[in-house]
Amino acid sequence: MRSISDEKFDNLLSFMQEKKIDVLFIQDSETSRDVKLQYLSGHPTDASYVLTSSGENCLIPWDLLLAKDLAQTDEIIDVSEYKFSSFVALKEFISNKISKSSPIIGVLPKIPYGTVKSIGQYIPEAKIYNEPNHIDQKFSDIRATKILA
Repeated sequence: MRSISDEKFDNLLSFMQEKKIDVLFIQDSETSRDVKLQYLSGHPTDASYVLTSSGENCLIPWDLLLAKDLAQTDEIIDVSEYKFSSFVALKEFISNKISKSSPIIGVLPKIPYGTVKSIGQYIPEAKIYNEPNHIDQKFSDIRATKILA
């Protein structure tokens, strides 16, 4: 189950638009756990989540069946259709959703440098947002605020 409310999701999208971040990339893997993936998608672990500033999103999971059961995203991408490369799938998703020639991709500080480097290799025209701590702080702010029903 996705934990983020519509109001908080819209708040995140506004932040991305304000900072001119076209795509937010979140990865949860054995080497880099990140609960933000489950917070945004409902999927528990081992996947990549991609969110555009317009709100379109996808999940690129390791376990496709688990994702189909639990994820609440616009699209679930079967990585086997992309030579088992989440970066090839990421490139395809971005090229289909973002019309800019040099999209800005936001990543979190805890994403391994090798992952950031791979994004640059597969999507050389993209730029990485240079203040990942701003993104991390935004999540802290969003998650700290409780909305009363």
